[in-house]
Amino acid sequence: MVDGTVAGDPPASAGTSGERETTAPTAIPYLLLAPSLLLLGLLFGTALVLLLALSLSPGAIPVQPGSSVRFLGNYVRFLADTYYLGQLAVTLEIGLLVTAACALLGYPVAYSLAKAPPGRRRLMMAIIVTPLLTDPIIRAYGWVVILGNEGPLNRLLLRTGLVDAPVKLMYNWLGVVIGLVHFLLPFMILSIASVLQKLDVALEEASLNLGHTRFGTFRRVLLPLSLPGVMAGSTIVFTLCISAFVTPQILGGGAIQMLPNLIYQQIVELYDLNFGSAMALILLVVAMGGLLGFQAIARRLWAEGQPS
Repeated sequence: MVDGTVAGDPPASAGTSGERETTAPTAIPYLLLAPSLLLLGLLFGTALVLLLALSLSPGAIPVQPGSSVRFLGNYVRFLADTYYLGQLAVTLEIGLLVTAACALLGYPVAYSLAKAPPGRRRLMMAIIVTPLLTDPIIRAYGWVVILGNEGPLNRLLLRTGLVDAPVKLMYNWLGVVIGLVHFLLPFMILSIASVLQKLDVALEEASLNLGHTRFGTFRRVLLPLSLPGVMAGSTIVFTLCISAFVTPQILGGGAIQMLPNLIYQQIVELYDLNFGSAMALILLVVAMGGLLGFQAIARRLWAEGQPS
């Protein structure tokens, strides 16, 4: 013992340096992310502030002078007009319909992708991802050729005798939904497949060995365990769908107008930046509400699936 220190004991500074060694690395990822987060925060934060300022300014059709809702005139104009509320309802209905269609069509493909051997899985992945590499305008005009009155689909229907005249497949709900499902289906497939690939194969085999049918195994084992992927894919598909512009513009032909098309019309064609900004923020709030709604549904379904 020298000066109250037992020989062999580590110096006090060693503990401090040890703590420094364990705590310092945990801060490194945040320090590396800080510049990117700061840049994104400034860009998006500034854009949202400017958008909010424009939306609170009087629009092309101002409210009554001296009104107590003068600064909210653009929002009052939107919420008080049945036309704009109707287009908002159309946007939400198409978003929910496309989300449901992508879930129903995407789950079997995702299951096949998750169970496929590595070689075939890579081929399937390339086929699924390829549409995302195509320009949206080219993809939409491709559907114009397919769904047109003289397109291959109508020709097939006429030759088989199923119809006597060309079926109107464009410039209505059907054409818009088909185009959006084609565009957004890969997001649903990849979200579900990423969860199914992590599931233990023994769970499915145990369910079959215990007497469950294939459908019973799917309903009681696979579906509850894959709900996080389904809800994640639904969130992505819904938010991208209600903000889609090119596909409804081309395949809708003006007969079907979603909220992004009205925002474009107000800003570019009518030069009403204030009202267009208010509509854009309303769309943002609706998208955030959809995100929170899907999260709440996922938590509820997960809680119901847990053993009591």
